[in-house]
Amino acid sequence: MVFIEKFRGLGDVKTLIENKTLESQTLEYKMPELLNDRNKICATISAFANSVGGLIIFGIEEDRTTRLPSKIKWVDLNSWNKERIQDIIIHNIQPLIDNIRIEIISNPENNLEGLIMVEVFESLRAPHQAPNRLYYRRIGNEDIPMPDDLIRDMMFKRQSPSLDAVFQAIKNGIVWGGNELSEELHIRLGLINDGKTIAKDIMAIFTFPKEWVVNCTRLIELDEYYGYQGHSFQYRDVMMSIHEGVTFFITDIKIKIPKGWESGIIYYWVAADHMKRKAEIIPVKIDKDKLILEINKAQTF
Repeated sequence: MVFIEKFRGLGDVKTLIENKTLESQTLEYKMPELLNDRNKICATISAFANSVGGLIIFGIEEDRTTRLPSKIKWVDLNSWNKERIQDIIIHNIQPLIDNIRIEIISNPENNLEGLIMVEVFESLRAPHQAPNRLYYRRIGNEDIPMPDDLIRDMMFKRQSPSLDAVFQAIKNGIVWGGNELSEELHIRLGLINDGKTIAKDIMAIFTFPKEWVVNCTRLIELDEYYGYQGHSFQYRDVMMSIHEGVTFFITDIKIKIPKGWESGIIYYWVAADHMKRKAEIIPVKIDKDKLILEINKAQTF
């Protein structure tokens, strides 16, 4: 997410106040005095980095009752600048957050005053620890200490690969024939590594609806997979490595779908060395108007 680009000048910040825009998961207002409280500064910055990122604006006063932004209270730029805030972040948050932008909007009537905007991006090195030795995440407009199990899970992900299935349509038009089966639907099946390290010793199992006729020559067809009703295929390659950020396409598959079939699920299970096993279901349906197969976002369970 990019936040600072939305605020190209003082007028955009004033609009936040005029519109009574509340703080949110990605927006925080702070009074200038809070710049002297390194624990609160670092709690919010680390919470944003441990979540989806966000923007802190130093120099906005809130109504104590409603918590709505009420007016600008300028920061003394003789005392505060980019370098001093960067120094606080570098020396008080661990591990180092390496993707932060700091911008200053000067008071047009006094260039020794201004607003300080700190943009924090979601971190690939999360979780980050604040100076009070707590790990925070952003929930609503609050910085909430993270429970131990979530900290451990984030630390594991930081050091692990994370594989997800990728389905790419090659031929996505379905023309209903006069018989019971449609023409073939061609899909390219792959895996993407969204993790932080290389995925090795990869194993995946894909289960398609039992009504489908699936031709998948490069994968091993299983007689049954833990009671799931459908056609299950296994991919296993102890020699294959998928680098972080890379998509590897395993094979092309050909599918015939019975006339009148409307919806179902694709189930997949994937694991790799130093990766927790991941199992997901992907709802699929036929859009009768467009006559295409729609593969929706995966749902983890």
